[in-house]
Amino acid sequence: MGALDISIVGPAIPSIESFLRLGPRFSGWIFSIYVLFNLIGISLFARLSDIYGRRNIYISALAVFAVGSLVVSLSQSFNTLLIGRAIQGFGASGIFPVASALVGDIFPPEKRGRILGLIGAVFGLAFLMGPFIAGILLRYFEDLSYDDIARTLDLPLNTVRTFLRRAKAQLREALEPESPSSPAVNEGGM
Repeated sequence: MGALDISIVGPAIPSIESFLRLGPRFSGWIFSIYVLFNLIGISLFARLSDIYGRRNIYISALAVFAVGSLVVSLSQSFNTLLIGRAIQGFGASGIFPVASALVGDIFPPEKRGRILGLIGAVFGLAFLMGPFIAGILLRYFEDLSYDDIARTLDLPLNTVRTFLRRAKAQLREALEPESPSSPAVNEGGM
């Protein structure tokens, strides 16, 4: 979701500029603020996941990302858009690293490379599909703006994803009692 959100912005830049009446010299901040806050949060979320458990921090990162998406979708000014993008970037900084750490906690060493490769492939696919999806939405729905794209894609996907993660975790806890022989899984929160 974080990769999709970075790449989906590109085709929407003209729509954002016209909606917010921006000059082209300001539009670079829409990317830059996201990446800046993403970089700021990576180490913080990684450390917090070591302390409070991977699942808790992963769900928290998704929630922060969803709040950022909500702020972006409701923004009526450039400053509000930048604040929302900063929150999105900060939330996204906890999604990929914590998921990667979770792979290290759950899977044996011989399977980690394949699983991390799949995560990387999904990340790459999202980078490729973002501009395509935004282009289609903006082409066939001419009155659609960037905030509509955020509302259409980010919020519903994030809500469903968070719900499924919680349901899966609760089902796993109900079906499998904790085993003292696997402390990494118990400490990691999954």
